[in-house]
Amino acid sequence: MDSKDFNQLMWHDSELCHIAIDRKDPGNNDNVVVDVQWQNGEFATLIFEDCYELEMRMNFGVIAPETILQASAVDQSIELDRIKAKWRGIGVDLNGLRCFEILTNSTASIFRVYALNCVINADGSLRDVDKIPSTIFFGYKKIF
Repeated sequence: MDSKDFNQLMWHDSELCHIAIDRKDPGNNDNVVVDVQWQNGEFATLIFEDCYELEMRMNFGVIAPETILQASAVDQSIELDRIKAKWRGIGVDLNGLRCFEILTNSTASIFRVYALNCVINADGSLRDVDKIPSTIFFGYKKIF
């Protein structure tokens, strides 16, 4: 998915349901997986593939669903330049790296995923979190 497609999704007031960090194959397949319930009630899973950095600042203690204020993807920023330069120093070309950012309403939290790609699975159902084999999982039902 390119930045324009990501930016055009109906983010505002959609609910952030789960976040998982998948490092089952470290360095070869580093993914961040986000489950979202859109305003129309449908569920989708976004998979940020080939991640190179993740920033999360999440506030807790608010008794309300974690709704999204806005989300965007950018192809150019000072932070992207910094990450690309760091990896270029060891011979890795990250020319297609993008920053995918999600800001929330409920807790004023922010997530920035620096990844080469984002794919969306919009089959309309929420994954069974008890069956997710992720290394680290943040969600409403389970933390391990």
